Formats: sequence, structure tokens, C-alpha cells
Amino acid sequence: MKIFWMGEACDFPPESETGTIVTRWTATPLSNIDIYCEQPYTTPDGSRIAVLRSNSSDPRMPPSELCVVDMKRYRIGLVEPTVRSILVATAGYTGILHYLDGELNLVRFDMSTLEREVLFQWTLAEDFCFHSATPDGRYLVSTVQEPDYSTSLVRVDLQTGKAETIYNHPEIITHVQVNPSNGRDILVQYNRGAGVNDEGEARPVENPLTGATHFIIDIDGGNIRPLAIGEPYTSSSTGHSAWVADTGRIGLSVAYSWKNPNQPGDLDERYPNGNFFIVGPDDKAPINFHTPNHRFNHVGVSRDGKYFVCDCYAKGVPYNIALVLGNVQTGKHRTLVADCGATGGCAGNSHPHPYITADNKCVIYNSDRTGVCQVHAAHISEEFLQSLD
Repeated sequence: MKIFWMGEACDFPPESETGTIVTRWTATPLSNIDIYCEQPYTTPDGSRIAVLRSNSSDPRMPPSELCVVDMKRYRIGLVEPTVRSILVATAGYTGILHYLDGELNLVRFDMSTLEREVLFQWTLAEDFCFHSATPDGRYLVSTVQEPDYSTSLVRVDLQTGKAETIYNHPEIITHVQVNPSNGRDILVQYNRGAGVNDEGEARPVENPLTGATHFIIDIDGGNIRPLAIGEPYTSSSTGHSAWVADTGRIGLSVAYSWKNPNQPGDLDERYPNGNFFIVGPDDKAPINFHTPNHRFNHVGVSRDGKYFVCDCYAKGVPYNIALVLGNVQTGKHRTLVADCGATGGCAGNSHPHPYITADNKCVIYNSDRTGVCQVHAAHISEEFLQSLD
């Protein structure tokens, strides 16, 4: 499709504390966001990323505008003037997006080729969340709250339009992510102790365990594999997690205490060395990374599964949020950006939501330093990556 490209980008001088060069990609008075959903909205070559923008404090909620940033040409182009779906689904690193347009058509857009294809007219509820898609483009998966306060895991066939419940749970399950490498498995966040109905009303569900954990289920709704994370193994998961390539494991952060907004508190006493973990269904205990001076929240893992990025709240909020890059294999980590400028409040546009582009050359993140959220890239030098190896 034909796209009108505009110039909004600006390179900043190297950050004084880290030497990292940062580029701001957006510059409108609208709220801009890198979408996130724990999945990277990047093309396979890492040269393009997706952005949603609107007047909302979280443009992932409709209506919004969908744009594509071409990072090589320093240009941004408007793809869809009206997106009506909640979120935009992707299969990580494919560069292929799925969303509802202004006419409630289900659209597939390829950021690499710039091809836009209407698949079919949407007949499901408009509040269906577009969580994740399979890398082969066959299925879209999401969760739906039912009138009986249970949650259904729903799979939509993108060839036929057929939607079916492949799994149902009496408590809250959410944040579903298809494995971006093979498409066979779905990572699910499980919030214990409550159920929510289709009106958004919550009620308690008796459960001896509290807090969030995760499990893995296959694309047909079977072969459920719990993960040794959350109680009784660790403190509650923050809910932020990502697949570690095709290893079958995930990377995630767990909760820590807060004394006040300017002073994050203690780590889980069982794991005083840090709150970033790697865990898989065959692990009796999670692998804990030595990062005692950090308090991590959002998580991103590189396409090759070698690196992770997290935002760090060790200095409190607002502001002072660092972006830290680590090597999953060596355990080494280093601050990439000392203060990304995000305030870290309640609204989605105040969260950094960092992720690594497919070529490992940039960390994409949000910053509302100016009061209006804009999307940025922290450039990762070869020297920086080598220091982690």
C-alpha cells in the first residue's frame, strides 16, 4: 500500500552516564506508544517498528492510529488512521500485525513489504483483546471474560474466521503469548484468587496460593505445564515475561516491596540476589540472576534468546528509571540508559515497555519526559554487547 512518510526523528547526544546514543522517533502532541504486550513489534531485519498513537493515556486502547517507523530512513508513516481493536496482535519478530480497522475488518499488515490485506469482517465482540498471533499467520489467540466469572482462552482461525474456546479457567488468565519461534505453545499469566466476568466485576475465588504465576499450554489447549514461579517458589510474578527463543523457557521478573514511591524496598528473602529469573516447565526451581542492586519490572528477550532487557525502578519514581541489558548465558549485565525519562505511573504511556529489535541493535522504549509520551530507541553498540559476553 502507498504510505506517506514524514520526518519526526531526532538524535540526542550520548547520555552522559552511559555514552549511549538515543533517537526519538515520534514528535506529535498525541500520546505515542511502542505497543509492547511483551512481544517485539519489529521486522525480522530490525529496521522497522510499529507505533500506536492517540489522545488516550494508553493508545493500545481504541481508537488509535497505527504507524510504522523506518529506522534506516528516519521516517514514520501512517498505516491505519483508525484502529478499533484493543491492542494490535503480532507474532514476535515477524513484522506482521493484526488489528481491526475503522470498518471492523480484520486486517493483516506486513511491516516489511507494506502490504495490507483484509481477511474478513469481524463478528466477535469489539472488546476482544488482540494479544498474540502464530508466526505462520494461522491463528490469533486471546482471553475472554465470561459471565460466570471464568476466563476463556480463545483461538481464532485467521483463514476461516472460526473462533473456539480451547481452554477455560475459573480464575484470571491473561497476557497470552504464542511462542514466536515455533508457534506450538502459548505462555499464559495466571492470577490466582479472583475471577472477573464480562462486565469487569471481580469476585474472590478460594485458593491457598495468591499472586501471579505462569503456565504453558499448547496451541490446541492441551498439555498444560506449570512453571516454578510465584508462590510457593518465589514472590508473585510481576506478570511481565517473554519467551527465551525456542528453549521452552521464559524470562520474567518477580515482585519486590515498596517503602514509598521514592524508595523501592526489599527483594524476595528467598532470592536476595535479584528479581530476574529464567524458568521452564522441567525446572524444579527457577534460575536467578545476580542483580541485587536492581528492581526490574517489564521484560524483553532478544530474538536469539541471548540477551534480556528490563526497566529498573531501584531509584524510585517518577523518572530515574534505567534500562538494563543482560546476557542470559553469561549472567553479565550493564546499564544501557541511566534515566529513560519515563515517569512510571499508572497510565500505559508512562511505562518504558522496553524490547530488543530483531537485529539486537536497538532497545525500543517509551518516554513521557516532556509530558507527552514519545517512542525512542537506545542504540546498542558492538562494544556494549561484547562487554556482556
